[in-house]
Amino acid sequence: MIVGRDQELARLDTFLRDDEAHRAAVVLEGEAGIGKTTLFAAAIGSAAGLDVHVLSARPDEPDRELAFSALTDLLRPIADQLADGLPEPQRRAIAVALLEETDPGIGTDVRAVSAGVHTLLTVACVERALLIAIDDAQWVDPSSDRVLGFALRRLVDHPIRLLFAVRRSDELSLPTGVDRALHAAPFETITIGPLGVDDLSTIVTEALGERPTRRERLQIHEQSGGNPFFAVELARAARRGEDRPTGLSLPVPKTLRDDLVRLRFAGLPDGSREVLLVASATSHPTVALVRAVVGEEPLDEAMDAAERSGVARIMAGEVRFVHPLYRSAIYADASRAHRHRIHAAIARVVDEPEERGRHLALSSDVPDEKIAAEIERAATIAGARGAPDAAADLLDHAIRLTPETETRALARRLQQAGRHGFDAGDVETAIERTLRAASLSEPGAPRAAALASLGEMERFVWRLSESRGHLEAALREPNIGDRAESGIHAQLFWTLDLLGDPAGAAQHAERALELARAIDDRPTRARAFGAVARARFLADGSSSEALEAEAPDLWDPIDGLPVHEWPRWLAEEQRVLLGADIAGSIDRLAELLSRAEERGDEPSRLVLLCALASAERRTADWAVGLAYARDACDVGGPLGGAGQELALLAWYEAATGDRDAARADADRCLERIAGVASPHAALPSLTDLADVELMLGSAGEACERVMVVPEDVPSPGEGVPTRVWFVAAGASVASGRLDAAEAIAAWLRERGETLDSSFVTGFAERIDGQVLAAGGDLASAERSLELSLKAMETDDVPFEIAR
Repeated sequence: MIVGRDQELARLDTFLRDDEAHRAAVVLEGEAGIGKTTLFAAAIGSAAGLDVHVLSARPDEPDRELAFSALTDLLRPIADQLADGLPEPQRRAIAVALLEETDPGIGTDVRAVSAGVHTLLTVACVERALLIAIDDAQWVDPSSDRVLGFALRRLVDHPIRLLFAVRRSDELSLPTGVDRALHAAPFETITIGPLGVDDLSTIVTEALGERPTRRERLQIHEQSGGNPFFAVELARAARRGEDRPTGLSLPVPKTLRDDLVRLRFAGLPDGSREVLLVASATSHPTVALVRAVVGEEPLDEAMDAAERSGVARIMAGEVRFVHPLYRSAIYADASRAHRHRIHAAIARVVDEPEERGRHLALSSDVPDEKIAAEIERAATIAGARGAPDAAADLLDHAIRLTPETETRALARRLQQAGRHGFDAGDVETAIERTLRAASLSEPGAPRAAALASLGEMERFVWRLSESRGHLEAALREPNIGDRAESGIHAQLFWTLDLLGDPAGAAQHAERALELARAIDDRPTRARAFGAVARARFLADGSSSEALEAEAPDLWDPIDGLPVHEWPRWLAEEQRVLLGADIAGSIDRLAELLSRAEERGDEPSRLVLLCALASAERRTADWAVGLAYARDACDVGGPLGGAGQELALLAWYEAATGDRDAARADADRCLERIAGVASPHAALPSLTDLADVELMLGSAGEACERVMVVPEDVPSPGEGVPTRVWFVAAGASVASGRLDAAEAIAAWLRERGETLDSSFVTGFAERIDGQVLAAGGDLASAERSLELSLKAMETDDVPFEIAR
């Protein structure tokens, strides 16, 4: 499968299928490693399937020294079959050129070879069309170039297509003869540009056998410039553990670095290398900044030499490298001490705190509290502007440069780095940092804060027992204050809810609210109000209207709190659950997703992507829902957990008929669930997997996932109709356990009427109809199903209506 090149492939397919044109030509143009050869090979494969005779050559740089090298590769498949029909001088000239015969008496006449090739190609295209395809055409040897130029210019009116792939650079281009032949008729140039982050990630994953983290994917994309060859080499270098200079996010593979230094930088004067090193060391190498470091005269001279070498040029007031890897290579080639001096010099002339902090961080390996404190301030600014990954990187440097004697500062920086790393999606590293912070923190409020943060992170990756233990330990710390205590109680609500202890969870939620009412801190209050709203809803479906009326500002966006903990998100989740205004809820969930993306809030992105994928099932817009599920898998892999995103993906695959993929992703989800100690926490994933089994015709398997007996069904007035009850009812009907299905339907009807949810009521009627039909009472079944349709039609849920 070719990734990320659908448009290019479509254009090549049109080129190959154009029966109207006699001579058509395409040039695939791009830098080394961008994917020209991949598309070239695909076009050859397609041509073979279209009954087009393919003559191809793939010369390399050393082949330029070998006469008729490219011509030999092109013509050998047809020369033996067709040469006998040529005039003898032409036949013999071609045979000698292809080294099939020798002519020791006199040299081969290039005019005879050219004429022979022209005749040979004319004969060859009589029976079927020809495709002459040359990859890396810039390496065609001069002898072949002259002959091909002569022959192809004279075959414009024949059914011969030309496909040339050429490397784009200042030094390389199509040879003269081939280029003249190309311009003898209309042709199309397809420029192969850089791939996007997701497509590049797919290629790297296939090459390495494991998917990089989201952060690694962004780094690979940035440093490779979207070039798949460079991306794979960068990722391999990282996996091999090659040295990574402190100013680079990834190591530059030594072989690539050596080649670049040898070919591009070796001839540059020292002054040019110094200027380029300064430019490579900063993210925005403006001319003013570089001049401030090196001086005006050295800059002008150095850039003249750099532009002549094709390494860098000045554009729009910045020093810009021709390719990102040139920047990486010249930076990596400098000594560590040299890089330190450059970053220190840049730090002295920049004013922006975050940029200055970064250069200070890269200017030393010696612990220095003054430098560490300045870097910490820069990290605070980065975190405040919604860049948790940048903040975590800066704090890593601050931690590295913190003297061992500064225990309090080290603990604080570790905890901040953990928080920002968690928000950026690097969960395991975040937990390690925060655990170390807790061990170094002073007793009381500092240690409680670290333990509470640790408990929150562990809950998100389903280490629920550890989460509960650390949160309860945080409560036992002395003198932590009402604000911290309220936040910890709110966190304990979520952990105990996932552990299947609703009563204990509700107690913590109510205590959090009691404390929060006397606190003037929006994030803390929002956490408490949100926890109570959720607890009361889960208990009996109670609305959050009274809580919202008490503190309406908390239902607005909350800075300083993950989006998935906003009361506004929790209220939307409840609306989706009850089937109220699905279209409106999807729009609002999409807005919340945008908020999470703006903040770099990866945990919330996962929660919201799963919510959107789940909601889209009701609309039957499965292409959109499937895209959300795939995006959720992309985010959820590094975060771990109970694999709800995989269960959703399997659901969509089953619903759209891709049984094999559904089975494979369901198995992956089950493997993930096996690591979750709490069955209650895994219930949402198991519910979707049960529905997958129902769609695949395995009612017994579905019942095993969500086994329900009548005694399990809540009493009237209790509980909320979550998705598990809908799937359990369907599984019970499908497996003939009609008593359980009847009990669920009765409870759902009561809940739907009490909570004013026509969707839930309609679902209950549908289950009743199925139970009655299974018992043979078709007339009553039909009445129940009519009632179900009537109730469902008041909501915009076409899939459920279709069911």
